Amino acid sequence: MKAAILYKANTPLEVVDVQQQGPQGGEARVRVKAAGVCHSDWHIINGDWTLPLPMVLGHEAAGIVEEVGAGVGNLKPGDHVIFSFRPQCGHCLYCSIGRSILCDGHQSQRWMMLDGTCRLKRDGQDIFQMARIGTFAESVVCPAEMLVPIRKEMPWPQAALMGCCVPTGVGAVTRCAQVEAGASVVVIGCGGV
Repeated sequence: MKAAILYKANTPLEVVDVQQQGPQGGEARVRVKAAGVCHSDWHIINGDWTLPLPMVLGHEAAGIVEEVGAGVGNLKPGDHVIFSFRPQCGHCLYCSIGRSILCDGHQSQRWMMLDGTCRLKRDGQDIFQMARIGTFAESVVCPAEMLVPIRKEMPWPQAALMGCCVPTGVGAVTRCAQVEAGASVVVIGCGGV
């Protein structure tokens, strides 16, 4: 399987063959059909954010479920999904009081699977996955809770934007600017968000 890997900050991504382990319990494998590039990817590429390397970047994408691990009941092969780079854990204090947007249950080592291991290797070396998904790859193995089913009619490029770009834009309007229903606003500039 091919993946675009960042080996060192301020260098180009390298598209190489990697070995991918199958999904473990609670995980799924998804064939990536479309992936967006976010400014967060750029922060890692140019060294603004220091994360362990080598890493497959990318966290906004859509694809088709190919395989599910034991215990995955809400997805099946053939389902169309978008990736959520920040799912709720359902167990931390914030999740238990209905504030899952503030979930802190999955914050540690967000470049490895929940069991502390990697599903990608190249020549025996672990390859990390940005936000536990790393969508600049032909397929992704990730926790199934990071996948949101969508209608099969939804076009792949638009679906890919739903994982980060759209929620970021909506959050900026509703939470930061606190624009209320019926208000008039002016949007200046361009870009994904």
